[in-house]
Formats: sequence, C-alpha cells, structure tokens
Amino acid sequence: MRNFVIGVIVSFVLGACQQEVKKFAEIKNYPRKDTLQKIILEHFSLDNIPSSYVGELAIANGNILFVDSRFCWVFEFTPEGKLKKRHLGQGNGPSELPAGMIDGYACLQDGSHFFMGPSNDCYVFDKNFQSKSKFMLKHKERTINPESPDAYTLYYFNMGLKNYGNRLYSTVMIDDPVYNFIVSPEECFRDVHVLMEINLQTGELESVKGYYPDIYRKDPSLRHLHFAYYDVDKSGNFYLAFEGDSTIYTFDSEFRPLTAFGYAGKEMSKKEAVFHSLKEFQKGYAQNRRERGIYTGLKYIEDTGFLFRTYQRGEEHDTDGLQIYKNQVLIGDVEVPKHFKVLGYIPPYYYGSEGIDEENESISLHRFQL
Repeated sequence: MRNFVIGVIVSFVLGACQQEVKKFAEIKNYPRKDTLQKIILEHFSLDNIPSSYVGELAIANGNILFVDSRFCWVFEFTPEGKLKKRHLGQGNGPSELPAGMIDGYACLQDGSHFFMGPSNDCYVFDKNFQSKSKFMLKHKERTINPESPDAYTLYYFNMGLKNYGNRLYSTVMIDDPVYNFIVSPEECFRDVHVLMEINLQTGELESVKGYYPDIYRKDPSLRHLHFAYYDVDKSGNFYLAFEGDSTIYTFDSEFRPLTAFGYAGKEMSKKEAVFHSLKEFQKGYAQNRRERGIYTGLKYIEDTGFLFRTYQRGEEHDTDGLQIYKNQVLIGDVEVPKHFKVLGYIPPYYYGSEGIDEENESISLHRFQL
C-alpha cells in the first residue's frame, strides 16, 4: 500500500511537470536581420462624421470601419478615408442593433460582423450589415476553478475579439482575490488562463486557453503588466504576447505550443515598480504604466506573412516602436508615433492608428508599404 501511494504521488508530480513543460515552446531566436531601418508613414484623416467619437477602428472587407460604441453606428470608409456609408444604429429592425452600446467588435473570417453588447448579448450581421443571428453568452454557475470558463469575465478594456471557424475568442480575467495578480500572484500566474473560446452558434463558453509565461512568477515588477495580446490566422494558429514579456509565443489550433521567439524593443525605459498591496497598486499603477516600456499590440497579416508587434518606450521618449517579424525573424525595429497600433492590410498598404481624438472629433490614420 505504501509503495502504491508513493507511486501515485510520483506519477502526479511527473504529470504536473510534463504539463508545465508543454505550456510554451522553448525560446529559439533566429539572428535578427534589421533589413528595414525605417518605414515611411503616409498620414491622412477620415472624413468628418456625426459621431460620439468613442469606439474602435478596424479593417474589414477591404475598407476602414469606425465602430461607434455609444450610438451603435458603423461608419464605412474607403481605403483613402472617404465616407462610403453609415450602417446600423440602435433599433430592432433587420439592419439595426438592439443593444444599448457596443462593447466589442470582430470581423469574422467569412466577412460577417460580430458585435457584443454590454450584457453579454451578441449579434452577427452579414457583409451588408443585415442581421443573421443573435444570442446570449451562456454562463453556468459561478465558480473560482481556473479550468472552468465560468470562473472568468471578459477583459472589456482589452477583449481583442477574434474568430476562427465557428469559435470566437476573447481575453479574459478572474475577478476573485484567490487569483488576483497583486494579492495572490503565485496562484494567478501559475493557474489562470488568458483566452476564452466561445461557440458562435450556441453562445456556449467552451474552454479557456493559454497561461502566463514563467517570467511573471519570477519578476514581481511585471505583475501589473498582465494584459495579453494575440491574433489568429486562417489555419487556427495563435500568436500570443504579453505587456511585460519580450517573447512571442505561437500555438496550433488545439493550443499546443509551436514556437517561442522575440527580441526586446529598442530603448524601452526600465522604470520598474513592485506593488505589494492593492492600495499601492491603485496609487502608482497609472504613473508606472506611462513611465516604463511595455509591449502594446500584436497583429499578424495573413496575406503577406508579416507579424507586427508595437511597444511603448516610456513617456520620456518622443516616439514608440514597431517590430516587424517574418518567419520568426526580426527584419525591422522602427520608430513610430506614440500610441501607434497596426490595424490591418488593404493592398498595397498596411494601416495603423494612434487612436481617436474624441476632444477634437477627428480620426487620423497612417498607412505604409513594405
């Protein structure tokens, strides 16, 4: 009996170790080429629109979209920024959105449009913005089990909704002190997942995927830099990155680890801070985020095979950075305007934005070629 118990314990420990090893691939960096020393950004503005100027920008079906989250409008622009048409709006008609606000948007692989409302109400419209389906996310009984999707809430400030097949993905968090990144960082960064898989046909929360890399358990100064960024290609391969980690991780459609690679950005300020309590966090979090270098976005362009990662250098710098990878090789690390993010690709241009100027009611974009 004693030998049996020992055997069970050993098997459990070995199984746990094997599971730990399988979370991420071994980091392997190819020599950087830096063949791109700079990119030429062409600045232009979208036509003025009667809008709240609160929402998000997207590239969809060869055009630029501005999704007005307050009025539930979708403004469609040409690649040159000329207004083509305004779609949707609040209402119950076949081309209206019966939601008070839009909390999240995704262009689906077939060109359809997905919208999420403030009450986990979900809507799918076709390419012409005619209603196709609607459903509610189906939560079961609340739990704090990190292996259950029902333990998580969508990360509304950084959902990053993406689609593959009949599944939708979002970044998530557990809102419970048992797995809080300040109160219980060991448990959080060991057990908590970062993505949720949702069935687009039924609204079922099917599974949670992805973990934090070990660097988050080893370096306390990264705890509050816990946002994850990701993208999914047409084959279902995932590209995953984190605010405080210079490595980019890839996984197949079953979320089995494939590769891990990446170089640190140039001249990123290393003004580290460690918050030992929620009070310290609330007092110093915003300032430290402005001061230090962090990674801010990830975008894979299927048509050309380029992977873009943006990063913030810190408020003492006048510019931010953009890394350009091809087949895991860093071919360029270039300067870009502050808060720059890559939105997508409309041949022959890549499009990016510094955000929406709500105060001056204007939307400016940049485009560039490689």
